Amino acid sequence: MGPGEVARDKGGAVSTFKVRRRARSPYWWADIHTTDGERLRFSTGCTDRSQALRLAREFARQTERDAADAATGIRRGTDITLMGLCANYLAAMQHQRKPKTWASMNVHVRAYILPYFGHDHLARKLCAEDVRGFIREAMSNAFRPPRSRRTRPPMAATINRVLVTLRCVLAFGEQTGVLSTNVAAGVKTLPEQNTQRHRALTDVEVSAWLPGMLPATSRWVRFALATGLRRDEMWHLRWMDVDPDRRLLSVAVRDGWSPKGGAGRFVPLLSDALDVVEELGGAGVGLVFGPANRRRNMNTAWRRTRLPGRSPTPHDLRHTCASRAAARGATLTDLMAWFAWEDPSTAARYLHAYDGRLAELAERMERA
Repeated sequence: MGPGEVARDKGGAVSTFKVRRRARSPYWWADIHTTDGERLRFSTGCTDRSQALRLAREFARQTERDAADAATGIRRGTDITLMGLCANYLAAMQHQRKPKTWASMNVHVRAYILPYFGHDHLARKLCAEDVRGFIREAMSNAFRPPRSRRTRPPMAATINRVLVTLRCVLAFGEQTGVLSTNVAAGVKTLPEQNTQRHRALTDVEVSAWLPGMLPATSRWVRFALATGLRRDEMWHLRWMDVDPDRRLLSVAVRDGWSPKGGAGRFVPLLSDALDVVEELGGAGVGLVFGPANRRRNMNTAWRRTRLPGRSPTPHDLRHTCASRAAARGATLTDLMAWFAWEDPSTAARYLHAYDGRLAELAERMERA
């Protein structure tokens, strides 16, 4: 079959469809025009054109059957394939979820769920044992995503995120009447063994780490240590948000971007942050730092220190700033306003026993 093919169902409904490539995508995309004038576009998850055509034809027939059933009042949604259910869920969630979350779920569906279970697997035939089998094979590296360069099994956190996506897809099918139960709801997630996911740096580690960085990376790290901003907040920080006279900066909501939590806030500018602003030339125009990959230089500088432990991540800088502020006497209310925490239990995970904090506590108690 070539592009512009016609798929006829038994009822006589017609859907024209074709598959095409997209820029920087290894998969074939289906472009379907239904009889009522609706246009559907989605990734088939296939790198082979003949397989993509077969899947597009099946999805076109399913779409026409759904339209005919809706017109006659018949509900026969249990025959939908897992690929069709995933496509319907992603289409429904595209404008309800954040773009980054939607893109992550799209990758989970395309790279893990559909290649393992099969594009033509009926959603109603999926059982809990199939989901557990997927987890076992993924953790034993018996199943690897297509076109993946990984040689080791994925982390437990990755498998848990894929499992959450599958739960959301099946829950959507249950809400829309396609499925009777969500078979993935009772499947337990894997224990995540990474107990040191984030940590706070000591003064000794910071003083040994900063000299080995490039000047641009060093300024970025010093500013993050002094303000506690998240990485994407640093990327979107503009000069108009920085007010050195009032010693404040604002994390503002922009067109097409908002910080985590969806609300802006004010952050105090400490002396270290003001020094970085002065080194950058004071008030400028546009972005202060902008998006850039600084992890490579940060990791190289950490290896040169020969200190134990893994290389710090950008989020570790936020932990360090919060722990420093708590060690210097900031209250829980101040910290929640500074770092945009809504739950005190969330704030408690960031407040590590910072270097020298217990000694300072003992000294204050002796003075009292």
